[in-house]
Amino acid sequence: MTNAAVLQDAQSLYDYGPERAPLTDVDPGFRGPVVPDDAIPRMWISTATLKPNVGVPKTRIIARIRSEGAHAPMGIAAGYNYIWRNSRDSSVASQWVTIVVSADTTMTRHDLQRDYRFMEYTHNDPAEPKLIILRVHSIALGVCLDDPLCRPTGHCGYY
Repeated sequence: MTNAAVLQDAQSLYDYGPERAPLTDVDPGFRGPVVPDDAIPRMWISTATLKPNVGVPKTRIIARIRSEGAHAPMGIAAGYNYIWRNSRDSSVASQWVTIVVSADTTMTRHDLQRDYRFMEYTHNDPAEPKLIILRVHSIALGVCLDDPLCRPTGHCGYY
């Protein structure tokens, strides 16, 4: 799906819940990209839900991230950014593609990587996406998303 099509769906088919600030956690075993402690801009995440009377598409927008600045390691630009997944079908979760697409069309989309450890970064409702600031040797930014491959919670960390 093109970035333009993702943005069209995100803006026309979905409503967004209240914005939530990132949570923090400590994970010395994190192997994704890290940045200096002051390199993550202020940002918030909100859950996407289909608007009433909208047919259920095969793909889905999971969340919207609003950021005060760019965070290139996750393809996040200042303004609105959307987390998109290529399928709603949990039986093919091992083949899911999950990306971040920015409303800023100059930003390259980012393919989110499921943490190879198949673990979540936070313990909460798996249907509620979370932004997570991980303390490693410096800091990293990740998201927790619903994912049946992650046991036992059904919630996986992505970066």
